[in-house]
Amino acid sequence: MLYLFGSGAWKNSRRVLKVGYTSDFDTRKQQYKLYNPLGEMLDTREGDEILELKLHLRLIHYKVEFLDEWFFDEDPVFEIFKSSVEDIDRWLWENRSDCFYSPLPALGTMKRTILEDLKKKFSNETTTEGIKLL
Repeated sequence: MLYLFGSGAWKNSRRVLKVGYTSDFDTRKQQYKLYNPLGEMLDTREGDEILELKLHLRLIHYKVEFLDEWFFDEDPVFEIFKSSVEDIDRWLWENRSDCFYSPLPALGTMKRTILEDLKKKFSNETTTEGIKLL
């Protein structure tokens, strides 16, 4: 299960959100109550670690620079969290140079697996100009 957690901590008056994955949601909620008592669970959705990473990549423009898996609390983050897997995949493919190519992820990593899967899914599509996506 994927979750969206709102931290009780503030940085420059901006609340931050964590997109995470857990196989035991009840235990994770208890951990957050203990270690971040002012925060709250804001939303959940079905998903696995691959979708969690896809969401992290999709939310690249909202990322808190020094915190993995944490993003600034802005309306698009909530909308993106609710997005269909198809919409997330399409955005990742269309914006792959921002998400995957600097540097190219190492073979065998989840990030490289996602890139290869997107390539299989979308590389045969053509743009309206008839130019193949590379």
